[in-house]
Amino acid sequence: MISFRILGGQFSLHWLRLLLTIFFVVLCGFLGAWQMQRLQEKTDLLQLIAERTVQPYTDLSVLRIGNDIDYMRVAASGRFNHDNEMYMTAISKAGEGGYDVLTPMLMEDGRWVLVNRGWIPYKNKDPLTRLQGQVQGMVRIHGTLRLPQKTWLMHGHDQLSGVWRGVDLDAMARENNIPGFLPFIVELDDTPNPGGLPVGGQTRFDLPNNHFGYAMTWYGLAFIALFVFLVSSWEKLPTPPDAEAPGNVRRFVPKNPKSSPTKDDPPTRRQS
Repeated sequence: MISFRILGGQFSLHWLRLLLTIFFVVLCGFLGAWQMQRLQEKTDLLQLIAERTVQPYTDLSVLRIGNDIDYMRVAASGRFNHDNEMYMTAISKAGEGGYDVLTPMLMEDGRWVLVNRGWIPYKNKDPLTRLQGQVQGMVRIHGTLRLPQKTWLMHGHDQLSGVWRGVDLDAMARENNIPGFLPFIVELDDTPNPGGLPVGGQTRFDLPNNHFGYAMTWYGLAFIALFVFLVSSWEKLPTPPDAEAPGNVRRFVPKNPKSSPTKDDPPTRRQS
């Protein structure tokens, strides 16, 4: 421990407390900087979405596939393979629980694309309850192109219910004996389906952007930790008992009060 005097007190550096404070402040600073980076990324993404949602539809047959295609408006012609439709647990825009219906579509040029046709309630998972929406023959679709978000929590599906935890294009193609899907999914627009199901237009464009608040929280925690460390390490030195306060007048008190008679004391009788 190192101690030194400062500001009329003593500042003591305890090594363990110092190291823990440095670790916590650096960690909070790193997380705050990371949230500021995420803020910029989300701001750029929202700007991209705002630009692409007003662009004309691009036909998939002429689309040049690359990394910069997310949220593009696309159109395609083909036939749905309803026999191999899949389901993914989803919450509708209205806040109701249910499934997204994922249906393979064979395009006119012979390529397969996975189409998110929209949301259905839990009770309508069986296609027999929504036969009108199982459109047959050649169809023309319009929607938004989305790149699948791959995380380890979203892989695989429940074998019994057939519900997938996320979009895994390779696994979904193998499961349905399809040569392979294009490296994206098309989420259909809000054009009504016959019978009302599935409900299209479930793409989320108004993404939350709270990263600035998160960053300020981490920076605030770092400041609080540093403040607590400084306050807890400083201690005011006690004032010496014989120290005189500035401006005070020290009163003289005789050591033997009897040697200084007052007017209230009875007169002393002289002995003859």
